[in-house]
Amino acid sequence: MTRIYLRIKPLDTLFFRTGTPFGGGEVTWTESTLLPNPSVIWGAVYSMMMAHKVVADDSEENQVKLAIRRVFVEKKRKGHDPEIYVPTPLDLYQYKEENGIDLLQLDKMENKLLSNYRGANDYEDKSGYLLKPQKNEVIERLEQEFIEFSSICSIDYTYQNENFGPGLVSTSNLFSKSYKVGIERNNVTKNAEEGKLYRINATRFKKGVSLLIEIDLDSELVDKLPDLGIIKLGGEARGASFEKLEHHESISNLTERIEKEFDEYRSEYINQQLLFRVYLHSSVLVDLKERLSNELNREVSKRLIKENSFKIIAACLGKPESIGGFSVKSNKPKAMKKATPKGSVYFMVAEQNQSYKDIKEAIIKLLQPIEKEQSKKSKITDEIKGYRQIEIFPSYIK
Repeated sequence: MTRIYLRIKPLDTLFFRTGTPFGGGEVTWTESTLLPNPSVIWGAVYSMMMAHKVVADDSEENQVKLAIRRVFVEKKRKGHDPEIYVPTPLDLYQYKEENGIDLLQLDKMENKLLSNYRGANDYEDKSGYLLKPQKNEVIERLEQEFIEFSSICSIDYTYQNENFGPGLVSTSNLFSKSYKVGIERNNVTKNAEEGKLYRINATRFKKGVSLLIEIDLDSELVDKLPDLGIIKLGGEARGASFEKLEHHESISNLTERIEKEFDEYRSEYINQQLLFRVYLHSSVLVDLKERLSNELNREVSKRLIKENSFKIIAACLGKPESIGGFSVKSNKPKAMKKATPKGSVYFMVAEQNQSYKDIKEAIIKLLQPIEKEQSKKSKITDEIKGYRQIEIFPSYIK
């Protein structure tokens, strides 16, 4: 597999439906998410590949040749390299009454149960862990914001930097909303159905803003993929232009930097527990808390955790997302699944001092849906379709 990038620039408003019920005459209003689910991007890219005869058909043998990795938002800057954005980590907050942005700090409280994650994986330590702001003031989450990828790599994800100032950007600087009204028509007469008026809230990418998709593609197919073209994306299959990039220096350098700095951090704790945080770059179709409360899932998870000596001690999770979709092939809606949203953060401890690559590989495996939840026959896993994309950063207990 060869890693490449696709820069996708929408030519019109895009509609990515949420998991809420919607039907003309019943629920007459529906929202669009800002970014498409990774599986939507996978489907759009694969359909484009079939249209350009990069692959012959939609057989499973061909489908495994495409894997979506990380999804970024890119914004052009005059006279500078484009800026790359990712969803803001949910342990980042702002003070409600004053200007200021900070990170939640992890405190160890002896003999107190302060996190319902303590003990979920048979953690013997009877201490509790409390995530709290650094000042005793009212705070707000930054759930609808984006942050520069360079900042998430360099902002003090070790809680040591007093001059903390990440490159936050509001969604209003990247996207705007476009409200559209539609009617439901009779398939036979083509006349409007009475009482079937509906309204949708579509997303418009602002000037200079595009999606940047990291892809792993079968090496034999890279040259067959057009350098430029049109791709259909989202509800109503709206058009977007795409550009193939065989390398993205900025993302590659920052990714290497994350790994290098983590391995430098762990070298300082050779004979100690390694505390780190797992940032969800994409949605994950598993909630570790809920998974560990289920008898079957708990046994599998405990085995994976024991093999890698991981302990979950705290978490900052967003509101669960409902992920569904519509299968064009079978002409029916896909089963709805609950997902832990991107931007969520798990705090974990590793007993063994493992490398960045080993820990990341083990965490991705831990976040994999149980075989009972996912077809054993299918090779098209949720990871291939872009879920379970994570970053790992060091952390400290105050």
